[in-house]
Amino acid sequence: MGRRDLKLDEYNITKLQYRELHNFCLQYADKKRRLADLRDPYRSPQITGLPHGSGAGDPTGKAAERAALLAQEVEMIEQTAIEAAREVKMPEEYQNILSTVTSDVPLHFLQLLKGSCLTKYSYDKARRIFYYRLAQKRNFI
Repeated sequence: MGRRDLKLDEYNITKLQYRELHNFCLQYADKKRRLADLRDPYRSPQITGLPHGSGAGDPTGKAAERAALLAQEVEMIEQTAIEAAREVKMPEEYQNILSTVTSDVPLHFLQLLKGSCLTKYSYDKARRIFYYRLAQKRNFI
């Protein structure tokens, strides 16, 4: 069963913009994993058997640029979750809000297994605020 799109018309966020933001957040775990790989000091080139270029370049510099971009994106998602938690007056729920937007964790799971204090109203409000703030940071609105 597919998850329904969140309606954010009141925030001037279209359905397609919401989907882009949502998919950006779903990549959070992958971004963190790739960032950890790029920061690993014992990293070596991958041997895949596929041809690769041997031209002039700066692989260390390129890896540093990718790491900086990934770190910025991870930080943006985490900070936006903190802001949304503060706005619904539940800063201690930041981790649960982060789980919700990055892994599509439903409210009943948060309440039953993680002991979340979020109500349906505050859960929905936090998600809307999160996507609104993220849209601002990504210059969608």
